[in-house]
Amino acid sequence: MVVDKPLGLSSNQVSSRIRRLAGQKKVGYAGTLDPAASGILVMAIGQATRLLQYLSACDKQYLARIRFGVSTDTEDAQGQVIEARGCRGELSEETLEQALGEVARGSVAGAFEILCLENLGAASP
Repeated sequence: MVVDKPLGLSSNQVSSRIRRLAGQKKVGYAGTLDPAASGILVMAIGQATRLLQYLSACDKQYLARIRFGVSTDTEDAQGQVIEARGCRGELSEETLEQALGEVARGSVAGAFEILCLENLGAASP
């Protein structure tokens, strides 16, 4: 079964609802979506739950919407905006890959420097 999970519900909450609606004890899902994420949740009922392990091992693709130069009080999209520096200009794939490399190395500040200060002309912090 394929479920389009809405924002605000955890994967477990969706599973509980399916369990109740289907009148089944055994309901499972392949992968987990955060309550702050919407998207496709692959689910199985009854004996079909055994197949989920094979789906979880498959490659996945994600689509994300990113807003650069904005800080919130909770450091996620759900918080109140406390600062909005903004960025101007074009963002090339090469620049984005370079910035993501900085994030992977644990340097969010380095990514901001690459994305906003140097390439997009944002104001200095």
